[in-house]
Amino acid sequence: MDTLSTQEVHPNKASLRTFIQTLIPALVTLVAVVPQIVEIILDEVGKANVALPGWLYVALTGASVACAVVAAIVARVMALPGVENNLKKIGIGTKPKEIDKTPPPEGYTPAH
Repeated sequence: MDTLSTQEVHPNKASLRTFIQTLIPALVTLVAVVPQIVEIILDEVGKANVALPGWLYVALTGASVACAVVAAIVARVMALPGVENNLKKIGIGTKPKEIDKTPPPEGYTPAH
């Protein structure tokens, strides 16, 4: 009996979770890392009293959201049953591999 994974049953929820899981670190990176990198670049350029335009921060935030949207789309595609079957074949599907439940032969004793 082959049951569907929760990602296959609720692909939109899986995509939304992936969107949120991607957006949070992208925004943290944008807030914590990007300003330090920009500051270093501005210092190295020559302290020319250059101010970054306000639209640049909006563009970087948009790029973070775009990354999260792409990740959500990929999650949605990976939740398709056909894709899930192929992922399962290579060992990275959402459902665990089925274990062979064939009983051992009579009189079998493990060697260890």
